Amino acid sequence: MLFICVQIVGKNDRKKRKNLDSGGDMNFKKIPINQSSYIRLYEDDTFEVHCSAQGPLGANVYHFKRGLLEWKQRRSYSFVSKKYKINYE
Repeated sequence: MLFICVQIVGKNDRKKRKNLDSGGDMNFKKIPINQSSYIRLYEDDTFEVHCSAQGPLGANVYHFKRGLLEWKQRRSYSFVSKKYKINYE
């Protein structure tokens, strides 16, 4: 019974947070490009470009910090891939 209570409390706590993927309660502005793409502009010097595809393919997310690509990620309704960090040589 204790396990069920912990799960319910955890789910309610997650709904209160605005941004799970960025690790905090950052406010952002959503700028639509077209029906399947948009930009999330955060308060600090970062932004994300979300490009969706039709069907179960999901979306590609590109995270920029100070104008440079920092990481990319594949998101779908069934999974989320790890964040692939970009190295500049």
